[in-house]
Amino acid sequence: MSVFKPHVQDQGEMFPPRVGELIEPDALCRVISEVVDQLDLRAFEANYSPLGQNAFSPHTMLKLLFFGYATGVRSSRQLARNAAKDVEFMWLAGTDRPCKTAIADFRNHNLS
Repeated sequence: MSVFKPHVQDQGEMFPPRVGELIEPDALCRVISEVVDQLDLRAFEANYSPLGQNAFSPHTMLKLLFFGYATGVRSSRQLARNAAKDVEFMWLAGTDRPCKTAIADFRNHNLS
């Protein structure tokens, strides 16, 4: 009889079907998401061209930045890393993975 729980590293699903199921209903990331969703971001959206590659939504980028600032994460590199590894950041990014350059460019072009 083993004293350890079974270790299954190659499981079928790492997360439940919805990442949001792992986040508490009153979590700070939910509050930030709700606030940003209510903002009128037409001024941000006007800076984008329909030409070229599709950009990340200003809503997504602001959610990441605001949550990062609120939790002490200011580095674009760390924000990008968290969007790939931290459940709350992943949920805010809609499981997209903006790179550090996209985050830094958004901040430099819009929040200076």
